[in-house]
Amino acid sequence: MTCAKQRVSVCMESDASASKSHVPASQFVPKQRQAQIACDLIEQLFKGLQTELLQELVQWSLNQLQLEFFSEPDGPASKPGEPNVRKDYVDIAELRTLMQGPLATRLTIFFFLFNVHAELKERVLDMDHSNRAKIVRFMSDMRKRVVLDFCVDERQSPCEFVQTAHDCYMLA
Repeated sequence: MTCAKQRVSVCMESDASASKSHVPASQFVPKQRQAQIACDLIEQLFKGLQTELLQELVQWSLNQLQLEFFSEPDGPASKPGEPNVRKDYVDIAELRTLMQGPLATRLTIFFFLFNVHAELKERVLDMDHSNRAKIVRFMSDMRKRVVLDFCVDERQSPCEFVQTAHDCYMLA
């Protein structure tokens, strides 16, 4: 037998012995990935890909802020199941109606809430673990520069604010 034939016969024998071994079916079942809400959540919000989530986060944040700062624990409720709201509270219903507007307006409201509401920050950080460091840097830049510039410069539109915030996020 020549050397080439010996190698072929050895390979065939090893393939035959390998095919006889038992391989459990679990190796062929794809492993389920842990469900993650979004990959690069902030970027998806900027692109308008997560509008329902944006709406949900803003509504949740507004509800939490209203409960925390404007509710009376022992006052009469206006409707069953709703918090007892003081009469002198800041009207956040207007912010809720603005959430039906253009994406730039909705993102502006979100980022202002994101700037001041610690629970919203934690919720976003929990949703996007892979970009945690980038989001923390972005939050710092927003607080120190972008939000302050928007509040000082009356000529800056919500679109310009969102563009500045997007640039800030890209550089974070």
